[in-house]
Amino acid sequence: MDIFIKKEIDENFTKLSHKNIKDFPKESYLEKIVDDDLERFPDGMSNGNFIVLGKQIETGPGPLDILATDGNGSIFIIETKLNRNHSDRRLIIAQIFDYAAGMWNKYKKFEDFEKTIKEKNNNLTIENLIKNSKSLSELSEDDEEIKSIIEKIKHNLENGIFKFITVWDERDESLDNTINYINQKLDTKIYVVTLKYFKDNDLELYIPEVYGLESEKMSTTKNVGVKGAWPDKESLCLKFRREFGTNEYANFEKLMKFVENNGGWIKYGRGNQTASINCVFKKFKKLTNSSLFSLFSNGKLTINFNWTKPELRDPVANRLETELGIEITELQRNDNIDLSRAEWSDNADKIIKVIKEFL
Repeated sequence: MDIFIKKEIDENFTKLSHKNIKDFPKESYLEKIVDDDLERFPDGMSNGNFIVLGKQIETGPGPLDILATDGNGSIFIIETKLNRNHSDRRLIIAQIFDYAAGMWNKYKKFEDFEKTIKEKNNNLTIENLIKNSKSLSELSEDDEEIKSIIEKIKHNLENGIFKFITVWDERDESLDNTINYINQKLDTKIYVVTLKYFKDNDLELYIPEVYGLESEKMSTTKNVGVKGAWPDKESLCLKFRREFGTNEYANFEKLMKFVENNGGWIKYGRGNQTASINCVFKKFKKLTNSSLFSLFSNGKLTINFNWTKPELRDPVANRLETELGIEITELQRNDNIDLSRAEWSDNADKIIKVIKEFL
């Protein structure tokens, strides 16, 4: 493999070939690269770019290398390893699960976790780290979205929901079956990132490759990709519990209870990427014969005006505008409107109030 690099101020190309492939001098060097450039890692492993929460976080069984989150509040345990230092790679898989168990056990109180993060970041809070993140700069002034991310982090920590990234200088293919099994059959994810290291005088180049994304996609295709009903209510609610923060899930349950207690019917479904619930008030055909609103596991709530009787679209939209403080356009009144996590979760009681008026 040849790699050609051209600097804008130079007409010549620097050619890096196989002879330029070097070994990392030591494991800490690899760890520093990950810490410095995690935000530039390939897409697909996170929902939004990474934010480093701390290094050498104590878990009980031992300190993990790097702890990170992303724009969806996922928690990533990241371990860096050099091929020459480890004869049995299976022990690494056991180690990262041991760290996860230690994290879950050690930080039963979220306040203890927040304290550790502050200690590792010169007294910066999780909120500070998110606001200061270049990868999520658009959220620096969005307090509600930042609050939602922190709630997701808390929810994932309380429920022991982690994702794992192992970073190597060279991938061991003997682990492929194990990684594929975990990503396809278990409710967690492991990614293997290899960094190929090129060096020519003062020029250094790192090329990352990710293994594990394809097996995750196969899992998505098998378990979620076929449209239709979920096997049972419990399976779908578990999906929502894992995707939502603590407050969001509480409001999700509040909406579901309201539908069930008012003669409604909940249809459980799945699409290519998300689970969904579709709330039909079949007893009250005055309003709609189809789903009045749909809630998706990615956090979006859709109010389906297009499935509401035409003479009631404006009255319902007007009341929602008043209660939620939003604007609903003419086009949306004849089609649908999507509400963000914060818009529906913080206003669940007001949404229920409006629907009750028309039942």
